[in-house]
Amino acid sequence: MSDQVSLSAQLRMALVAAFPGYVARRLRELGVAVADEVMARSAGNLSESLRRLEESPHDLGESPLELVRIATEPVTAALVAAGVDPVERDGQAVELHPDDLFDLYPATSRDLGEEVWRVHMQWGLERARRVAGMVPAASPGAKPEDSSLRNVPAVALFGVSEPKRSELEQRIRDLGYRPLLWRNPASLEDGLTTKPVLALVDLRHPTANDAISRLKAGEVRVLAFGDDVTDFAQAATMALGAEEVMELDRVVDLLGSRLPRIG
Repeated sequence: MSDQVSLSAQLRMALVAAFPGYVARRLRELGVAVADEVMARSAGNLSESLRRLEESPHDLGESPLELVRIATEPVTAALVAAGVDPVERDGQAVELHPDDLFDLYPATSRDLGEEVWRVHMQWGLERARRVAGMVPAASPGAKPEDSSLRNVPAVALFGVSEPKRSELEQRIRDLGYRPLLWRNPASLEDGLTTKPVLALVDLRHPTANDAISRLKAGEVRVLAFGDDVTDFAQAATMALGAEEVMELDRVVDLLGSRLPRIG
């Protein structure tokens, strides 16, 4: 318990410290501002809600990231009261978060900074172990690649179906990497000899969990993605070895920031 409490306290402090700066950056991007009192109330609400979570580590209610999103509500209300026009958002964002009129919700804890993201990942792993009793699974398999481009760093795609596969393949090429297609455990096992820079695992594939465990054992970085990724699902997947888990509709746009720049 003491380890979990310690991690929870670290996460609370990191989030509360990063929150004002994160919101201020978003407001500057929008060219608007809110009163200091509104920001103080939002940060105070966040601190209180995170402290309650810290005191109830097995509570499966709102996640830390959801609490950050809730904490932006006074800011949104202040902008509405000031007559600020809502920003344009894509249809999926509107459907997912209809109340986020000014696009203030962070997509991941990484949006609040690398330190927050690191502590959040540690917290999630520990929570998954305690709440879900997750134990990384073993796994089988995959296929050798074409050696004609062996000097070009690779990004592997495991179990990714169309149309997302084609989108990701093109994005990987645009970033200067070569895509490797691993459709099943057998192709993964053989493909590990190529040592890809990153493996993208589609959580909709029936053997995704085994693939993540095997990639982790092979010392390959793993980014997993899927539909409706909850905070608990994120923590459980990271317990298997993924360094990050994101929504299906964000993986193409965010991939560039997760890979070393070439050239």
